[in-house]
Amino acid sequence: PLSQLLEAATGNPKIKPSCHTDCAFGTYFLVSPDKKVYPFPQVLDIEALFSGMNQLARKFASRKGRLPRPVDGRITDHFGRNPGLFGTYTQRQGISILARSGSSVRAIADGEVLFANWLKGYGNVIIINHGKRYYTLTAGITRIKPKVGQWVHRGDLLGLVPDGGKKGKKGIYLEIRYRGKALDPGIWLGTTLAAQTEPGEKKDVQ
Repeated sequence: PLSQLLEAATGNPKIKPSCHTDCAFGTYFLVSPDKKVYPFPQVLDIEALFSGMNQLARKFASRKGRLPRPVDGRITDHFGRNPGLFGTYTQRQGISILARSGSSVRAIADGEVLFANWLKGYGNVIIINHGKRYYTLTAGITRIKPKVGQWVHRGDLLGLVPDGGKKGKKGIYLEIRYRGKALDPGIWLGTTLAAQTEPGEKKDVQ
């Protein structure tokens, strides 16, 4: 329903249509957390909104096998089954990249930040929406930079690799998901880094 789309796109306060939940035009109202209603006349270009997200998703999907790595380092845990101690195995929904402490961790593609906080079992996590239910989850970082709702571009700084103690290195975890299903990042990532520019592109990273 349009009301759910608007809530997801704008956050709080919620925007509700004056007619019915699937109406794309008309007068809208801002509804504050304390249930106060304020008139908010606006015509929403829903077609343009969907078109933009579709274009974003197509760009993300077209870069399969060429997406940059979020940080420079060595992949230590792979997607799927990984050997553990004493003949055991662990199942991974993503990959871990062992990187030098203090290194920059960057967005691997354009998108909107949906979550930027601590999450049990992951540590500090940033989840980015890349359109049409493509998402990346980057975890284990410190000094989170972007805020929820913020738009980031490929190469933008997400945070830093935390202190690794005497070893001087720490693992950064990355998942790629589509429609809720975990995809193998090893198939999607290339050899370049997110901080690097592509041929013919001029980009200033933070």
